[in-house]
Formats: sequence, structure tokens, C-alpha cells
Amino acid sequence: MIRKTITPHVALGLLLAPLMTNAAVVSVNLVRQFATAQTVDPSVPYGVELAPFWTNTTSNTPTNLRDNTGVATTLDLTISGGGRNVFGAAQINGTAAKAGQLFSTPNNGPLITISEIPYDNFKVIAYLTGYNATNTQASISDGTTTYWWRPKPFAAALSQTNDTDASDGIAQGNYAIFGTEQNPLTGDSVTFQALLGESATAGAGIGGFQIVEVVPEPSTGLLSLLALAAVGLRRQRNS
Repeated sequence: MIRKTITPHVALGLLLAPLMTNAAVVSVNLVRQFATAQTVDPSVPYGVELAPFWTNTTSNTPTNLRDNTGVATTLDLTISGGGRNVFGAAQINGTAAKAGQLFSTPNNGPLITISEIPYDNFKVIAYLTGYNATNTQASISDGTTTYWWRPKPFAAALSQTNDTDASDGIAQGNYAIFGTEQNPLTGDSVTFQALLGESATAGAGIGGFQIVEVVPEPSTGLLSLLALAAVGLRRQRNS
């Protein structure tokens, strides 16, 4: 009879295997046309959450959007208000800022609902764009948190806006994040309201979204049990 031996390192690896889960992500880029300048190359990882298999869409109601493995999910997107347009110069070609849902009337903007979200816990990265103007400012809100930004139509580098107060000046930014690893969003849908600032003289846009699964970190108690298991395996090996 052949006896198979599992070493402590292998056994511990088996214990840890369920914890080593890569987060899934759905990435969608809103385009006016399927032109190279407006689309994100789905074969190349891109974004705040580096991921391939971006979906480029001209639709206001795309469904069953694929994740970063190329597999279709249940996730849907519904956009009402505004219309697609192209922004900025060649520097932002091929990014989620080149095209998007334009809104150009002060105190108005599109309503965007992400539904049938397949993750228990998640965060949403909203890509922000618009035309070049010193006093162009806009906001996006999930009903709990509102972020303000001024567009960056000549720079592809990703920079986050954390500005929740429009009264003290608004910096340029091209993405905002709703939810965190420690305090993720939950539920099977989330709705965003984008609005143009009341004194804005040029339009802004929503370029796309990434919906990122948040995988809970193992609890302190579980880690302690794993540590004890490792010690036990080591003692067994030495006995």
C-alpha cells in the first residue's frame, strides 16, 4: 500500500485555499461610437481596479455585463437623462474619460441605476469626465455620499476626487469611489444621480463604471485557529 504524506505546508495551504479568493470586477465604458479613440481595449487590463474584459457600450440599457474573466453576469445598467458625447483631446483616447453620458444643463443630470449586482459586498468606481472650463463643476451621488469634480480633458492619469464640499473650491478629478473594503456597499442595486453645478458654463459626463466585489478578510478568530493548526502540524511532523 502506498502511503501519501501531506506536509504541514501543504496542509496549511489547503486550509488557506478558500480564503485566497480574487475579487471579481465588472467594467463598463460608455461610448458614443465604437471608435478606437472612445473604446477601452478589452484585452488590456485598465482602470483603478486593473481589469481586462471591459464592455464598451452605446446602449443606455446594457444587460448581463461580463466580469474580468470574460463571463457574463446578471449585472445590468440603466441610464436615463443626458446623451452620449465625446470629450477632451487625444491624450485621453482609449480611456473611460474620452466619451460618456453628457449633461450640460445646470442642476440637471442623468440618473444611473446598476442592478442585479451579483456580489454581496461591493464598491463602485465612477469614471468622471467633461469639457474644459475653469468653472465647470459637477457632482455624483449615491444618495448617501456626494462627490464633486472638475473635468480633466487633457490628462489620462487617474486621479480620485474625495471632495464632498463644493463651497471651498473643487479640484480636478476623473473618478470617485463609493464603498470601501471596510465599509462596502450592499444590496442588489444602487442608483447614482449626476448633476451639473449651477454656475457651470460647460458640460460634464459620466464615462463608465467598475463594480468591484469586496471579499471579506478572514476574522482574527479564524486566523488564530489557522495558526494553531499550523503549530499542531509542525509538532506532528517533529514527533
